Amino acid sequence: MGAGGERPPSPPTELADYVARTCGPAAGWHDASWDHGESEVWRATLQSGGDVFVKRHRQPAKFAQERAAYERWAPVVGSCPRLIAAEGGALQALILESVPGAPLLLSEVPDEVKLESYAAAGRWLRRLHALPWDDGDPMDVATALTKRSATWSKRARALPKSPLSETWIDAVHARVSAPWPTDVALPTRVPCHRDFTARNWIVEGSTFTVIDFEHARADWSFVDLERVKSSIPEDRTELWAAFEAGYELRLEASEQDLVERLQLHAALSRVVWAVEHRDAAFERSGMEQLGRLLRD
Repeated sequence: MGAGGERPPSPPTELADYVARTCGPAAGWHDASWDHGESEVWRATLQSGGDVFVKRHRQPAKFAQERAAYERWAPVVGSCPRLIAAEGGALQALILESVPGAPLLLSEVPDEVKLESYAAAGRWLRRLHALPWDDGDPMDVATALTKRSATWSKRARALPKSPLSETWIDAVHARVSAPWPTDVALPTRVPCHRDFTARNWIVEGSTFTVIDFEHARADWSFVDLERVKSSIPEDRTELWAAFEAGYELRLEASEQDLVERLQLHAALSRVVWAVEHRDAAFERSGMEQLGRLLRD
């Protein structure tokens, strides 16, 4: 679940007490948080044997989304950690079973294992998107995407010392909010992970597990497809091909155009987020992707 920076060697007392009440006392702790600071993640080695993960959210909405996904979707789709317990209120924490392996993004594995992992990711995501969902949102996806783009464009313009020019911001918004293609039906929403990249795929041999559902909610399925495609290096097209095969995905030209719109929107929003959170590496990668997409 990632590596944290300089943080205390053990969790806050209330988290340790929560684990002790639920699973028994811990013999040791390991900080497994990502550096962005949006949540705390700890691996607890229990005195009774075995490990569990405890994740504490700073935003109630993300806690609610992750809890709901682990309760409703994960048991049906499979290949996810089991949710042991969840507590809202002041704690906003989840306790999850420990699964074998490490994030594919951080793992040195043979190419054949990486290719199979991308194929497994495609199969997993197809199962998630196929779950029944009653889309009762009165706002269609095209309108929602235009509103999202306007919101992120406003945030981009408000950044101090922004690396984004007004020209780029305007170009992205114009492309993302362009009229919907006449030959593509407006999609309905389906269950989505919304952060579906190799950072959140745990692999160990042939075992494949998906974690981190804090962004999960119903959305356009192409939002997940964009996350996969944008996270693959340009020179590793075989990984996208493996994912496509696993998902049984065949994009028409007009659908590919819509994915590219999402890539532009996502790249701009990632730059904004990175500047706001002072993540220089993430900012750089977002700017590189924006430059590449705007040149194409």
